[in-house]
Amino acid sequence: MEIKQGRNTKIRRGIQVSQKRYYEVDILYAIGTFLVVLGHSHSSNWENFQGTILVKIIDVIYTFHMPLFFFIAGFLFWNSNKLFKIGYKKWIKEKTIKLLTPYIILTVIGGIPKYYVENGSLAGIGTAMVRSLVFPRMNIWGHFWFILVLLEIYIMFGVICLKIKEAKKRLIISFLIASLGWLLPLNTMLLGLEDIHNMVIYFVMGMIFCYFHLEQRNEKVFFRILIMFLTLMIANVLMNYCEYNSRCVKMFEAVCWIGACWEVAFLIRKSKLATWISNHNFTIYIYSWLFQSVFMLFCDRMGVIWYLETMIMFLAGILGPVCIIEIYERTPKLQCKIVKLIIGEK
Repeated sequence: MEIKQGRNTKIRRGIQVSQKRYYEVDILYAIGTFLVVLGHSHSSNWENFQGTILVKIIDVIYTFHMPLFFFIAGFLFWNSNKLFKIGYKKWIKEKTIKLLTPYIILTVIGGIPKYYVENGSLAGIGTAMVRSLVFPRMNIWGHFWFILVLLEIYIMFGVICLKIKEAKKRLIISFLIASLGWLLPLNTMLLGLEDIHNMVIYFVMGMIFCYFHLEQRNEKVFFRILIMFLTLMIANVLMNYCEYNSRCVKMFEAVCWIGACWEVAFLIRKSKLATWISNHNFTIYIYSWLFQSVFMLFCDRMGVIWYLETMIMFLAGILGPVCIIEIYERTPKLQCKIVKLIIGEK
């Protein structure tokens, strides 16, 4: 999610060369960001909105919102030549610092007071912090799991891209590894392995899509709208009439939704708002729940009706990070490397 967009990809001896920005990806980031925030905009007590349309909306969002982000990450990974330009060690070092700095710092900031409130002292806090970091789903910010998972995927596929020079062979090997990882039963939350097991296939789909799709672009709007509606219809049928517990059904449904989002992105193509969100999506993602959790506690205690709570939490999840970004950009004294890393700015 934190990858900077590259430019248009051409393959020269299997190495990507960047040439222009893909504004469709900005739209995808904007769609994904709004979906993530909306998906978190609900009371901690599900009984408050059980049986309402909000449950259906959340079900749809959770079908594909994280696969969408991993798809984008794979797309941009293939579209960038930075790995080849600066070398694997420097490239992965930059990724590690970029991703783990907010992951660790925000875990400590949120985890220490939470641990003290729950246990009455800080005895054993060190063990608790380590456990929280290496089991990302058990982190105080449970949705941070994607950070560790994305880093591990970068580590793996960065090596593959350097070792296999020919582009097509690289894609075939990547797809086989991702397919094997998706099929193998990895049921441990340690280091996010179960989430790698579920998400790596979408990362590779993004790589493959970037390689094959961008050379032949269908500009006919009618066909793109038709494709969008067909994919949405298929996704709806799968969700309503198929066995939802099937991983194959879930994956196919996610792919349909991702395809529909791409068609929407192609139709819109360019938006200043989407470009701004794309440039700041990592900050919005990691800080949205910080603000949402505060307003959720307030709304739950005040007994606010579910649809007002959803609206309040959604606005808090968007406007809170926007305020952080604006303060950072308007305050030169804050514009240093460590602050930039903590707030997740590119």
